[in-house]
Amino acid sequence: MKMKFLKSIAGLNRLLKDLIVLSNFLTKLLIGYGSDVGASTHLVLFVAYYNFLRPHPYTYWKPLNEVPELEKVELMPAKWQILIELSQKLILSKQTT
Repeated sequence: MKMKFLKSIAGLNRLLKDLIVLSNFLTKLLIGYGSDVGASTHLVLFVAYYNFLRPHPYTYWKPLNEVPELEKVELMPAKWQILIELSQKLILSKQTT
């Protein structure tokens, strides 16, 4: 039973990776990025916006993942700045450990 579950997860991971590669390819073609890096960056920024900044109607017009540091700030550019700063701190803390 456990092996079937692990195989299904592995298949799901492969499917997700294929979907990400396809979306990067289509983003590169449709939006006109000159490289895969530009398309990947656009996709990552959209995911960050969708998960941490965009209000959703089914969460009573709050973001899906609330970050306490972002609740005090009203302007979107300041929210982006704080989100980038928090991600940099997380990356640095993971590099030191």
